[in-house]
Amino acid sequence: MKKTIIPHALPHEAGVDAEVLLDFYQKISVPDIGLNSFILMRHGKIVAETYFAPYSAEKMHIMYSLSKSVTSTAVGFAVQEGLLKVDDLVWKFFADELDYEPSPRIKKMTVRHLLTMSAGHQSQEVLRSDNHNWVHTFLATEPEMDPGAPFFYHSLDTYMCSAIVTKLTGMSIDEYLKPRLFDPLGIDQYWWEKCPNGVCVGGWGLNITTEEILRLGKFWLQRGMWEGKQLLDSAWIDEATAWSVSTEHREPEVNPWSVGYGYQFWRTELENAYRADGAFGQFCIVMPDQDTVVAITASSIQHQRILDTVRNVLVPGLYDGALEKPEALAEVREMEKNFTIRKPMGGATAPADAAGEYFVADNPMKITKLGFDFENREIIVVIHGDTVKVPFGYGEWVGTDLGFHKDSVPFGDLPFPQFSCAAAWDHNVFEIEVVYDRTPYGQNFRLSFANGGFTGLVRVNNHPANEYVVLNGRKLK
Repeated sequence: MKKTIIPHALPHEAGVDAEVLLDFYQKISVPDIGLNSFILMRHGKIVAETYFAPYSAEKMHIMYSLSKSVTSTAVGFAVQEGLLKVDDLVWKFFADELDYEPSPRIKKMTVRHLLTMSAGHQSQEVLRSDNHNWVHTFLATEPEMDPGAPFFYHSLDTYMCSAIVTKLTGMSIDEYLKPRLFDPLGIDQYWWEKCPNGVCVGGWGLNITTEEILRLGKFWLQRGMWEGKQLLDSAWIDEATAWSVSTEHREPEVNPWSVGYGYQFWRTELENAYRADGAFGQFCIVMPDQDTVVAITASSIQHQRILDTVRNVLVPGLYDGALEKPEALAEVREMEKNFTIRKPMGGATAPADAAGEYFVADNPMKITKLGFDFENREIIVVIHGDTVKVPFGYGEWVGTDLGFHKDSVPFGDLPFPQFSCAAAWDHNVFEIEVVYDRTPYGQNFRLSFANGGFTGLVRVNNHPANEYVVLNGRKLK
């Protein structure tokens, strides 16, 4: 199937004020916000697209809970095909597998309750149980409240939606969506995490590119239409993205998570708009009144700042009749070319005795040795018994397809552990920035060399507590 190219346009041609776009870039690109990529589409045309190196257009990025909205869409296709109804009882889909009688509360639970996070569970204890059969664990776990209870964000509700589609079709939802959604939209680079039984986890685990986020947003904006063909009933899109349940009780004040929830879509503070939303700032913001979609990936714990900046700075610049503003546009394009994750600043000259191999004292990262070959710009890391060669650039990003051991990073097992690395010297301090550029994660190393050894601190980029790991090394003779 031929992939549809989403056309590009100058900002004023699509009703976007270039001066507002410039102001938005200036405000959203500050390092503590942690943006990784951004695409703005209005009237069906891309008017702004940028990636913060080493992130790039061709690299998939983990979506976290943005995945939930795609799972909801899979349920929509199953409803359209007559395989289920949203008021069907959940337990009955799996009645042939159960050797026990479900509880009265489980027996009342419907697909709609799962979609709206109102199934009755009020804790996350059931999530990712050690039991390999997650469906049975879910159905055997008594909800604290009756279905129809107040909204409680529970990713296993979404997993159950995925499991139901798989039970009905014999396919995981990524397989099910391939001919119905992914192929028609040109989403050809994706990977979805699966549970031990081969069911897509649904509530998280989808990996796609930023442009593929945009394609999903365009599909939702067009109410299930793509290239003149109604792939999914517009009534489902309307129902799924509309306000279904209140979320006010979970937030102390009005914010982007307090204005309601649909079928795995968040409503927004912007009137008649909604979003797919994942941890650390993975967003697909759909604004029907503005005929606009915004796709964002990020490494951020400043989620509200991102959404507030879109709503308060960018949206006022979306209006038909915007004038051509070449000077502002030139600045916008220059910024787009030069955006980067913060790189270490300094020189490329190492102290004369710094190169060599170092024994590393016990540490939470389980690094036992570090070797430094500054001439060839390579760090040799021995971690969990594995040896990883880490190429780096002085003042530039150098990527590798190798990855660290899954237990060496505080954010756990990564499906795509590739990373890029940049470094610099500041006198006797060697600073290294590692960016896992298919994820929101990164690490900063600052190693101070003296007296035949080094002391250092390692910080995770988006850890809320901003905690450090201490490394101490002694040069091997």
